[in-house]
Amino acid sequence: MPIDGEAWQLHAQYMRGETSPVTVTRAHLDAIASLNQKVNAFVLVDGDAAMEMARASEARYRHGEFLSPLDGVPITVKDTLNVAGWPTRQGSLTTSERPAPADTISIARLRAAGAVFLGKTTTPEFAWNGRTDSPLSGVTVNPLDHALSAGGSSGGAAAATALGLGIIGIGADAAGSVRIPAAFCGAVGYKPPSE
Repeated sequence: MPIDGEAWQLHAQYMRGETSPVTVTRAHLDAIASLNQKVNAFVLVDGDAAMEMARASEARYRHGEFLSPLDGVPITVKDTLNVAGWPTRQGSLTTSERPAPADTISIARLRAAGAVFLGKTTTPEFAWNGRTDSPLSGVTVNPLDHALSAGGSSGGAAAATALGLGIIGIGADAAGSVRIPAAFCGAVGYKPPSE
């Protein structure tokens, strides 16, 4: 069953010992296994890596040494962003299956903050479409109505977040790629201001 709530609520619960990153991560992975095939939000799920990150986070909380309020919070990453050890396919059959050698800067910062990476979410080919369909992963449907589009290009992230298959979905937004699918799927999408 998906976990409802916000990152700050989880952090507070972890600090009070009411739940743990391992329990929450396992619940998210179980929910992904149960619900993802209905919407096709993920192109990659790495349960082993997620549980390893969750166990490390749980140990930090146990010793009062958490890294940030995001420590132990399960997140998803759009498949246009490099995560070390995972391929970045960008929704295309023309891209390499080789794992990325290093994290993109935003992912490196999340890793340093102790976030738990569940997997990579679907995107249209090269994130170049207002609906999330690609030759690599097929069509991602709207979790509210499977006959409708999840939007794009962060449609996998929005669908996963709307279903509670991750507390935060990391995407990329140049012209509405986070905000549009969030609006389509009943989630909140935010594009930070640039300097």
